[in-house]
Amino acid sequence: MKTIYLVNRTARTGAAVLVALILTTGCIPFRSGINPIDPPGNTMLPSPVVKSQSPTLSWEPYKEEGIADLSYQLIISKYSASGYVAAYEKGGIYETLHKVGVLLEPHTRYYWRVRPVYRKDGRDFAGSWNGFSYFFFVPPVIGFFGGNTYSFDVE
Repeated sequence: MKTIYLVNRTARTGAAVLVALILTTGCIPFRSGINPIDPPGNTMLPSPVVKSQSPTLSWEPYKEEGIADLSYQLIISKYSASGYVAAYEKGGIYETLHKVGVLLEPHTRYYWRVRPVYRKDGRDFAGSWNGFSYFFFVPPVIGFFGGNTYSFDVE
């Protein structure tokens, strides 16, 4: 009986937190894919600031049973007058961190995504790009923004 009470209490607490987030901020962020570690994946502004023009990015490892030849693909882009432009791309990364192989421009915001690439059951797979989405509720409007990328600012 106590176990059921604790589960119900946890569910009520979780629901209360979600309601509080919606009422106080109007939105809730949801992460997808691999979570970034450094720079941290802020889902709200401001973007983290990195001091190096060639930063080392890190992320949590991808975990799925029965996979082989796991590597990661990384894309860093920036926004320009013509839209998002790739500033750096790298595949075949076999660790959960990578030092950017070019000098990024100072005083610039960059957006980065990473995804797993692996073999399973003799077939090649590319996982989903990481990122986050928002569910928002500002009466009377309810909405969803998806496909956001994590960002960082180069000092």
